[in-house]
Amino acid sequence: MTIANALTINVEDYFQASAFRRSIQKKDWGLLTSHLECSVHKILQTLSDHDVKATFFVYSWTIKRFPDLIKLIAQQGHELAFRYHHESNQPLLKSAFTQEIQQSRCLLTNLTGHHITGFRSDAMLFNLENEWLYDELMLANYDYSSGIVVGNTLPIQWGRFKSISNPRIGFQELPVSNHDFLGRRWDIVNENTLRVRPYEATKKLIQHHHDEIQKPLIASITSWTFDDEQPAIRGDTLLSQWLHQHNTSGMPLLCHQLLAEFSWQTMDSLFVNKILSLHNIKNGKRKLSTRY
Repeated sequence: MTIANALTINVEDYFQASAFRRSIQKKDWGLLTSHLECSVHKILQTLSDHDVKATFFVYSWTIKRFPDLIKLIAQQGHELAFRYHHESNQPLLKSAFTQEIQQSRCLLTNLTGHHITGFRSDAMLFNLENEWLYDELMLANYDYSSGIVVGNTLPIQWGRFKSISNPRIGFQELPVSNHDFLGRRWDIVNENTLRVRPYEATKKLIQHHHDEIQKPLIASITSWTFDDEQPAIRGDTLLSQWLHQHNTSGMPLLCHQLLAEFSWQTMDSLFVNKILSLHNIKNGKRKLSTRY
């Protein structure tokens, strides 16, 4: 039986890429020429060609500046979710974080007319200093988090989250699927691994994931990889700059192959809606058992 996978899109302009995390700060984003609409339109056309629906994670900065683009993504049947941007050299303030996740969710709901269930951030936010993070996400009515692992260390909070005694029922941590290689964790499908490793190797890793885990794979690609006219900008390091520029011209073809050879759906249809359906079935059985 074919296993459906979850395809997620990080809506990022070229200057928001991780290669420029230290050299270009959030306060400077508005000073640079945006290519976002063009690259997202290319992704939408690729998804339409294969009749695939995906989950688009967007920053609050993007929601406020490109409302028509947000509406277009929703009109084409894709899921919208919120992505939190945190400056690595700044402390995470609970009050500011809570306000942003609530406001951004409301903005997305008003623009799309749909219930917003998903949250994404770098996994480094989920540390012991921010033990309140999951509770605030639940209070803001998010149903899942899909973290991106940076480096090789999984947050301690994720381990606690999965423990049997954890009271956070109904909320899920759904990180991008990864595998171990040479003592390090690597995403099976993201914008870098898809461009750097041979496609056949990625294909085998997806098939191995299906055979071993028997669960959907969660993939993540980023919109700037479809931008073939982005200016040359010096990255934080030579390695990050090379990685950012490597084989971007081949990304559209790689995505066409990926979408053609595997089955893809949104995060909410694969995880959230399925759980809600199971709850409804269980509740229905309880009502029948009490009636007779």
